[in-house]
Amino acid sequence: MWQKTLKRNPNSSSKLEAISIRYATFSNVVQKFHSVVEEIVILKQKLKQDEAPNYDLLNTFDDLYGTIEYLAAKFLPSSTPDPPESTDPDRRVRMPKLELVKFSGDDLSVWPLFYENFKYLIHRKSEFAKAEKLQYLLGSLTGKALVTCNAFEATLNNYDSSWKLLEDTYNDKNI
Repeated sequence: MWQKTLKRNPNSSSKLEAISIRYATFSNVVQKFHSVVEEIVILKQKLKQDEAPNYDLLNTFDDLYGTIEYLAAKFLPSSTPDPPESTDPDRRVRMPKLELVKFSGDDLSVWPLFYENFKYLIHRKSEFAKAEKLQYLLGSLTGKALVTCNAFEATLNNYDSSWKLLEDTYNDKNI
């Protein structure tokens, strides 16, 4: 709705100011939403340990958040200069959403793919809190691999321990 207002009259300073103020608090709302979803997933995981978490709501919310970020960058004044437009035509194409590889622990030939995929998309990213990383990890595991991680209580502090246990268990070349 507000993007239509800005398209019609982008110089409307009072409307632009009001939107800027709302937008400034939006990242806090996003963080709180992620925290609540994490808590819900952890509680569901405790109740139904063999069921993989469902991240559909979070993915939908993140898509909406991405749209809001795009519109804010397009219409709201920025204190930092915009990065230069890419001349590479492939950079302008909207890529499909990446899916995390699932790993059960049964087919060990899948481990290297899972390991590199998860490490690249989640593990090495500093913008994810450890609680988020843990939920992504648990959501990507099934079968024996999930049971391996259930050795630890699903608390926010056990991501590193769970990841290390998986590495120690499945990176063993003698398996």
